[in-house]
Amino acid sequence: MIEKSKIEHKINLINKKIDLLKKIKRESLKNIFSKIKFNSGKKIRGLLLLTTAESCGKKINSDLLTYAACVELLHLGSLIHDDVIDNSEKRRGVFTLYKIIGKELSILAGDYLFSLVSKVIFNKKKSKIFNVFINSVNDICSGAIEEIYNKNNIELTEREYLNIIQQKTGSLICASVEIGALEAKVNIKTFNYLKKYGFFCGIAFQIIDDILDITGNEKELGKPVGSDICEGKITLPLLKALKNSSKEQRKYIEKIYRKGRTKENLNKIINFIFKNKGIECAKAEAENYIKKAKAYLKKAELKGDKKELFYITDYILNRTS
Repeated sequence: MIEKSKIEHKINLINKKIDLLKKIKRESLKNIFSKIKFNSGKKIRGLLLLTTAESCGKKINSDLLTYAACVELLHLGSLIHDDVIDNSEKRRGVFTLYKIIGKELSILAGDYLFSLVSKVIFNKKKSKIFNVFINSVNDICSGAIEEIYNKNNIELTEREYLNIIQQKTGSLICASVEIGALEAKVNIKTFNYLKKYGFFCGIAFQIIDDILDITGNEKELGKPVGSDICEGKITLPLLKALKNSSKEQRKYIEKIYRKGRTKENLNKIINFIFKNKGIECAKAEAENYIKKAKAYLKKAELKGDKKELFYITDYILNRTS
């Protein structure tokens, strides 16, 4: 059993490093940053980075904490951009930066966080780690473009969906594991096993997110249920339900999406997903990816204990927010 205090200690260390990195003299940025809850969230990416390094026999040091803080700040920057794109009013139960200061400054704040962490990691002069990080930045942007480009695209395939979520969400989770492994200087075989572990965890994480968008509690989610559906996003529960539905049912849902009328028909779409076992089938897919992640983690020969990595994997699958 993993001690909760160990996880909380790491989160506190990450938050302290974030506080150091975001210190700035300019009044405009200080004012904007005062409106962002930097210390909220589960810090899954930073935790994965630190825990991977620890499991490989590396003690947590200042560099590792800097990298962990950077992946969390990059993730935060991407969320700020997402909120602008989706016109989101709330995230994690509070008003979004976009709602507080407007579109222009929110976009620039997200851009600033992207550039800040890129600069910090570049200055560490570790080319392999910088390459992993910058490739993840590229993937996040590519995945976000594909997701927006495919809004209301009811013809989207499961393969295309998986490619989008692997880039937009999975790439940074995978990169977090990779950076932890690189800092621990593991051999190439172990690195590749851990990379696969991170890859499958990342995909499962987003599938669970898509399920919670439909099944979650608004108070726990910190945003309205069905937000993705209202935005016309094509997620796995919907794709699975479409696959299981009759031709007549499918045509009805396709018509709603093609006309961009998802927000007005939210309850009908959610009922359709439940009726055609979209949730159960999507959860089975997530379980399958977690199973694959665990299989690769078992193969990896690590110097330290794997228990915490298995714990994080189970958390990804069973979380409620």
